[in-house]
Amino acid sequence: MTENISRGGLQFNHDREMPVDATVRIHVALKFPLRTITHLGRVRWTRPNGLGARCLVGVEFTETPPVDMLHWSHYIEHRLRDASAA
Repeated sequence: MTENISRGGLQFNHDREMPVDATVRIHVALKFPLRTITHLGRVRWTRPNGLGARCLVGVEFTETPPVDMLHWSHYIEHRLRDASAA
């Protein structure tokens, strides 16, 4: 489950710690627009989240196909508009 997102990375729950500086491939299923996008990223940090064996992982994007980045940026803008309207 994604906890926090930005144009440059995201934070998510994971069932185990991941090595800092590990390269990861992340697939994100967007509802708006309806599509799955792929980011390559680097783990920047991990920490316990207080939910038993789960931890939080922070990833910085290092490579995203241009069309996926365009959709990701639109998704972020949409989420920001929704949050400010609430």
